[in-house]
Amino acid sequence: PLQISNQYSQMYAHKWRSEEAAILVGSQTVINDDPQLSVRNWQGRNPVRVVLDPHEKAKNTSNIFDNTAPTLYYNLNTTSCAGQTEKIRIPVASDLNFILQDLYKRNIQSLIVEGGCRLHQLFIDQNLYDEIRVFKNTKKSESGIAAANIPAGIGIFEKKQLFDDELRIFLN
Repeated sequence: PLQISNQYSQMYAHKWRSEEAAILVGSQTVINDDPQLSVRNWQGRNPVRVVLDPHEKAKNTSNIFDNTAPTLYYNLNTTSCAGQTEKIRIPVASDLNFILQDLYKRNIQSLIVEGGCRLHQLFIDQNLYDEIRVFKNTKKSESGIAAANIPAGIGIFEKKQLFDDELRIFLN
């Protein structure tokens, strides 16, 4: 796969992971990237892994099921627990409020959403975010997925250059 951001941006992302209680991705990110959702390029603790996979498309061999970290797996069909993975049945496929309320009940007070355009857009459309962090690079790709749309009228709070990457932070 094409790595867009540089190693310094990756270090920033892993630092942020170490500072949050949980990290969330969607099913397509699990299928496409098979992420570990851990802190590897920084010292610190791993966040609780959270996955929204309504139709349980992820393979049982995916890294999220490796039992190396607590994992909450939200889906439409199953409630069960095996090892460090807990499957939680949600009432509606894109019910972010249910997930956020469940995380709150579990005393998970912070969440970084790393996963995919559709999931990012859901959070933006439902106004369920405090800030948006965007890395930009001049590398070009012939294919890929468009990023989520940043709301009109939201201004850049901070801009930082990380060699050939630019970090932009937008506040809600």
